[in-house]
Amino acid sequence: MHDTFYNLSKPTETLDPYRCNPCNKDLLNHVFYLQYNQQNIAINYDTQSALDVVIHKFSHLQSQQVMQPTTLNIKTKSEGYYLENKEGSAWNWSQDAIHLLQGKFSFEILNAIHQKKEQDWIGTFHASAIGNGEQAVMLVGNSGSGKSTLATLLMYAGYDLLADDMSAMLANNNHIAVLPAALSIKEKAFATIAPLVDDFEALPKQYINTVKGDVTYVPPLALKHPERLHYPCKTIVLVRYNQDPIATTLTEGGEQTILQELITESWLAHNESHAQSFLDWLDTVRFYELNYHHNEEGIAVIGSLFK
Repeated sequence: MHDTFYNLSKPTETLDPYRCNPCNKDLLNHVFYLQYNQQNIAINYDTQSALDVVIHKFSHLQSQQVMQPTTLNIKTKSEGYYLENKEGSAWNWSQDAIHLLQGKFSFEILNAIHQKKEQDWIGTFHASAIGNGEQAVMLVGNSGSGKSTLATLLMYAGYDLLADDMSAMLANNNHIAVLPAALSIKEKAFATIAPLVDDFEALPKQYINTVKGDVTYVPPLALKHPERLHYPCKTIVLVRYNQDPIATTLTEGGEQTILQELITESWLAHNESHAQSFLDWLDTVRFYELNYHHNEEGIAVIGSLFK
């Protein structure tokens, strides 16, 4: 049924940028170091504004100068921004496509952490993911649905935060990989999340766009299972937070709607075998829709899906 819903023979690539010629690296006279799971990354940049566009989700991984890092180059251009990876592939983005730059930057960080290349992934999905040491649950929903807020609450309730807003699937086993990016918390959720986080007001903030407004970046807690950097996932939940008090409901089904949310703003590899693997995986997945208002009930319902 799924291959009639979405043509995976020609997947969309909304996270892919426009390729360009390499820049003059001599102009990149600043460097910002990151470290995660013994993987070192050096980000060379020309201006603070170029770095600020991409770094807030990863600034909690800042490290001192490190040996043998993976390098990424980012610089400002008159029409926008430029990014180059360690293989020398380079891309341009205009000022109104910064979200594509941020997505590609996160993807390159993902590759560096897991020592992978583009062909090693089935895709990256517009979803958050949490784990319990054995399996993952993906949370989907459009902007403002509450998935990042719920993922944050689940993290503080004791679950591992695997990824926020961008869940990547490995090609060799269909597992969801850890991407230790900060959670993007919108202003309307500040009152819910701030009491849980030390020095919430001091965390990095950024204006995204007229839809998302200002967000605060909450760093993920240390994994309770640091030896696990990827998890099988057989459950996807469409999250619908309601501002008004309602009875909490968890309904099974709704594949068409949920797949639409999963695919939106996703990148899928141009690879026939990867596409078939993705379709085969979908046939093993349980789909649910969660409608809730009371956070503690939402946490309990998601927790029950791990049993």
